[in-house]
Amino acid sequence: MKKRSSFFLFIALLGLAIGLGQWFMYQQIFPSLQTNLALAIFLLLPLTFVLPNTAEKHLSPAWTSRLAFIGGYWFIFSYYSVFLLGLCLLLFLANQLLPGTMLWQEYSAPLVLGASIFLLLAIAWGSWNASHPVYRKLCLHTDKPLAGDLRIAFASDLHLGPMLGRNYSKKLAQRINALQPDLVIFGGDLIDGNLEIVLQEGSSRGLQSIEARLTVLISNVSAPVISAIISATICVLPFSILPTA
Repeated sequence: MKKRSSFFLFIALLGLAIGLGQWFMYQQIFPSLQTNLALAIFLLLPLTFVLPNTAEKHLSPAWTSRLAFIGGYWFIFSYYSVFLLGLCLLLFLANQLLPGTMLWQEYSAPLVLGASIFLLLAIAWGSWNASHPVYRKLCLHTDKPLAGDLRIAFASDLHLGPMLGRNYSKKLAQRINALQPDLVIFGGDLIDGNLEIVLQEGSSRGLQSIEARLTVLISNVSAPVISAIISATICVLPFSILPTA
């Protein structure tokens, strides 16, 4: 628990420094950001990622989910903005080291604007991909003495949480049921980071409607986490657990 708190304290302090750099960078081409309010927003946004992971017991489920949703997008935006911030820093240093040049004045605005558009499009594309899972159908032949055809549905990396919640798991269950599987296998990364948010929001509750004779979870998380998920959300299914770590 102490390591977890220290990690998110580090994230908060790092986010504060990154937020200051982001504000300085983006306000160069967006004059509307040249205000104290905009600066405060950039400095406070890291808390939307930290608080749901450290103070979830003191927040309502609705606020925990909202902050986690905003914090998730902040984390992605900040992660890629760091690379852009590095390029801007190199451009600024080059401008200082080469007297008489106007590198920063000429190229900073086009660089930040172009990268910002690309970043927003990439985040939008990633969000669409996350909410539209890829389905593939494979037919395998075996020499094993089976009584008949065996239909298996395998789903992995669901990352259930504030971004992919109950509606997502409900639609996934409907898609799985349409396949009429005999066996359903879930791979690792069933939840996205915070178990408390998943349990509060009931993110995996939609999986209760899965119709199969057996469901198997191949897990890369600890046994208490698995037990909490199963007992709280999908205990209605015949379940087996195959830990991998």
